[in-house]
Amino acid sequence: MKPLHARFPRLGLERKFVLSAAGTVVVALALTSVGLLVHEYRSLRYEMPRAIGGVADLLAHNCAAPLAFHDPEAASEALESIVSMPEIHAAWVTTPDGVPFAVYGASGGEPPPIEIMGASRYLYDAQSLFVAAPVILASERIGTVYLQASLDQFWDRIFFGAAVIVVIAASSFLISSYLASRLFRILTTPLLRLNDTMRAVSRRNDYSLRAPDFTVQDEIGQLIAGFNSMLDRIEERDADIRRGRVILEKILAGTSPLTGDDFCRRLAQLLGELLEVEAVAVWEIPEASESRGRLCGAWCRDERIWPKEWSTRGTMFERILQARIPIFLKDARTRYEEDPVLQVFGEQDGFAVPLVTGANEALGAIVLFRTGPVEDRTFLESIVTIFAARTAAELERMRTERLKNEFLGMVSHEIRTPLAILQVTSEGFAMTEDGSSIDATDEKR
Repeated sequence: MKPLHARFPRLGLERKFVLSAAGTVVVALALTSVGLLVHEYRSLRYEMPRAIGGVADLLAHNCAAPLAFHDPEAASEALESIVSMPEIHAAWVTTPDGVPFAVYGASGGEPPPIEIMGASRYLYDAQSLFVAAPVILASERIGTVYLQASLDQFWDRIFFGAAVIVVIAASSFLISSYLASRLFRILTTPLLRLNDTMRAVSRRNDYSLRAPDFTVQDEIGQLIAGFNSMLDRIEERDADIRRGRVILEKILAGTSPLTGDDFCRRLAQLLGELLEVEAVAVWEIPEASESRGRLCGAWCRDERIWPKEWSTRGTMFERILQARIPIFLKDARTRYEEDPVLQVFGEQDGFAVPLVTGANEALGAIVLFRTGPVEDRTFLESIVTIFAARTAAELERMRTERLKNEFLGMVSHEIRTPLAILQVTSEGFAMTEDGSSIDATDEKR
């Protein structure tokens, strides 16, 4: 059988609580009981010699006259006065030289404990207490009275006290165990309900469950409130994940077949409708100077006239390009009063994601406007950031396409000019002397 300290970690919470509470009570009571027993033992060892010593002094006073007149019968009668004290079962009166003068209760002529005690007034052995009292007459010691008291009464009191303590300890253990069990149910009912809720959530993956609120204001109540708050956040995040998956699927389905400005306009429309914002703008920087902005896609809930191109200097777009990271715009219209795009909107707050190439070159930005503060920041940032990479790739493709078209146009122009000259020259050589072409001359012939 394993010891308790090895089995204790595997016990249930109720047993641990009961054993801890009851064990504490028993240990405290045991320490108190040991202290009381030690005190009782020391008190008895101090009081018993005093009581027997008082009797011995009284007998020594009563035996003074018999010793002086050498009357052993009178001394024996004096010793018989202790018959009412059953704990004293032997008494002796001796002369100064140690010869027994009178004896009471000593069986078999047992000698007085002169050699055992020596000059001591009190002496304990395993079963008896010996007390000596001098017999004084006219300031002269004329004999000694010896008493032998049994320690049975002494040990009876010690054992009785120990038995009482054992009974009290056992009763205290049972009572404390019962009270601890009752108190455990009162204190741990919220914890047990919390554990049941935790198991149900883990088993069913249902984050809509909540631990019962017992309106407890202590640490247990704080634990339950914290657990429910954690479930709230997990449920909200789970809902955001499901909502985000639906939004991603719809946007991907709506924008996958499109390219160029058509892609940007459709993306702005879907972001605005699905994310429930007031307006969305997708703009690019056609050139690498970052000084001009071009609106390539926009959506708003009402009819507004959007500027097609504008200077980005001193506007919120300049700040977005400088940040190179997603930023939240607070009171943007108040801070950028001269911004031509913000003048179109009455909204104050927004969220912007810069569009950059792999070499960290600015391409543009996606900006969402709201009438109130942006609360679901993490959700907005995760959705818009996903499509920011796709939009940046599309803007980079559009920029590359424009550069390609410009290059082809320039090359076509440079090649077309000398070809035109060669064509005119060849046509001149092909004319006859009278100005008609060779083909015409042949036809006349």
